[in-house]
Amino acid sequence: MLTRLLSVNPELRVLGLSATIANAGAIAEWLNAVLVTSSWRPVPLKEGVYCNGEVTFADGSEHIVDFQGIKDETAALAAECVRAQGQVLVFLNTRRTAQSEAKRVAQNITGILDAKDKQDLAQAAKDLLAAAEVTKLSRQLSECVLQGVAFHHAGLTHAHRKIIENAFRLNQIKIICATPTLAVGVNLPSRVTIIRSLYRYVSGAGMRPISIMEYKQMSGRAGRPKYDKFGEAIMFAKTPRERGELFSRFIFADPEPVYSQLASESALRAHLLAACVSGFITSRESAFQFIGRTFFSSQQKHYELNAMVDVILDFLEQEEMIRSESSKFFPTPFGSRISRLYIDPVSAVLIRDYLRKYSPSSPISLLYLINSLPDMNILALAKKDIEKVVPFADKHAEELDIPFFAMDDYSTHLAKVKTLWMINHWMDEEQEETICDFFSIGPGDVHRFVETAEWLAYATIELARLFRIPSGIKPLHRFRTRLRYGIKEELTELVSLRGVGRLRARHLFDRGYRDLKTLEQASVEQLEKVPHIGKEIAASILSQLKKTP
Repeated sequence: MLTRLLSVNPELRVLGLSATIANAGAIAEWLNAVLVTSSWRPVPLKEGVYCNGEVTFADGSEHIVDFQGIKDETAALAAECVRAQGQVLVFLNTRRTAQSEAKRVAQNITGILDAKDKQDLAQAAKDLLAAAEVTKLSRQLSECVLQGVAFHHAGLTHAHRKIIENAFRLNQIKIICATPTLAVGVNLPSRVTIIRSLYRYVSGAGMRPISIMEYKQMSGRAGRPKYDKFGEAIMFAKTPRERGELFSRFIFADPEPVYSQLASESALRAHLLAACVSGFITSRESAFQFIGRTFFSSQQKHYELNAMVDVILDFLEQEEMIRSESSKFFPTPFGSRISRLYIDPVSAVLIRDYLRKYSPSSPISLLYLINSLPDMNILALAKKDIEKVVPFADKHAEELDIPFFAMDDYSTHLAKVKTLWMINHWMDEEQEETICDFFSIGPGDVHRFVETAEWLAYATIELARLFRIPSGIKPLHRFRTRLRYGIKEELTELVSLRGVGRLRARHLFDRGYRDLKTLEQASVEQLEKVPHIGKEIAASILSQLKKTP
């Protein structure tokens, strides 16, 4: 994007900001910009290492921890900060450890809270249970929050994460135990940041040290502007020797340089198509010139991208996303629609081929299509999953028999089947807690997979319209509605009403209100008797029905 903007207007003024990029000079050179560096920080940061009851800081100062009878070292450090009216972020490497640490720390914090804290936390805990379907995870979270502590990770729903973040900003929640995702993109400073996990599992390589940049991101959360005179970032060491190693490896080290990822074929595909659609690239030669002006080319002068650009342009032309006349490129309606849908061109090809060969009426088949697209993540397949997934795959073998997906190895096929099975549970109105327990995931995972699947279902509808496949549009709309709300097909009409989700729609249906026509005959008093339909919702339903043609 920057390359395109600077090509259109070389005099464009660009301001780039970062706290952790080590090779800012290289980026400034590429942008033809002036590099300005500063070590100023609104709240000074003290970085240190805890070992055997005391914290040693990089500035040479030391602090002996006041345990006050608390045996757990993390809890003792956190409690000390809370007693001094501070807040704490604790970073751990997995969801499971974040949850267990929060529970352990909470047991030692609750006695420090005053009456106002407990009142605020009771409301926050209540809000958590009301924000989404109650699950084992949300109950555990609510119990921790009552004691002033929360855990935070991607397995929580968006609504739960927002409640936690807001309660922390209001100084109601005193401590959050989180995975490192909280360190990036969420502005939640604390007085003390405790980094308990300095190793991360890397597939094929085992446990590896985290990057210096990741450490700097987490430690940078320490220090609340307007509240703290300084912030503290603390790692843990078991021995004095390890303490010295942590100072050398993380505190006194510079972050790693950043590298352009443009050599990723999937990223380049989308960028080149978008540039063709916008009219920025009009020929093969202009595509080469465009790539030659990117940060990737500036940084990797020895690496030649033109061969990959050639292959991608040939693919875009072959699949009729662009056409060429007299060496000039022009986008086709197909290419333009793909670019505006923000999907990978390969996803678009798979959807198009599916729509041309199959009737989009089987939810299992459609889910298999969606889980085969590059834009869709799939669940990991563990050994224990195989004996559960294989019978389901065998039962639906005919619906999963899509020849142009046959290049997958069997384990990838089963992983896709596992993911579609999970989403199918959601569409069959299974309770979130049951889904989470059966597939060993969190409610946030369920919603994240469902949201991506719904987005790709929308793209499928748009491409069905483009290729004039009217027989597929109605089934696809019903399929998308089922995905969005997590409902069986019989409820798709009821959920069209504002304020009526999967739970209320099911209760209405079970009480005999099976469509909008039967609802029109009801009174407010009758609807009020339906579980979870109060007077306000009942009045809203009837008001909407009067406006429905």
